[in-house]
Amino acid sequence: MDKTTETTKQHTLANIAIRLAVCADASRIAEVHMRSWEVAYKDIIPADFIREKNASRLALWCQLITDENTTKYVIQTDGLIIGFLSIDQAGDDALNDNCYELQRRTLDAFTLRN
Repeated sequence: MDKTTETTKQHTLANIAIRLAVCADASRIAEVHMRSWEVAYKDIIPADFIREKNASRLALWCQLITDENTTKYVIQTDGLIIGFLSIDQAGDDALNDNCYELQRRTLDAFTLRN
């Protein structure tokens, strides 16, 4: 990796922010979710099935991201949502209530390629 590429990568990584998702984020989260399925499952799951699942993504995320949301987060770079993640209380009873598990993380492959 040359010095220019290395500097650019560091600059891009420095602009990443993670914040709690709000209702207004549902559309972009759904888009990232749809794109991730299109890329990840392209040659594994029939395209019709992917289209069928993706047709319900916006409704799903509108239902999941409420004003009371405390477990869904967006990953942003320069203000653009490039991914999302979900957390939940740790399933291990030996851990205290302040321990959480990462349940899901998804990044927009199209955005990250450019």
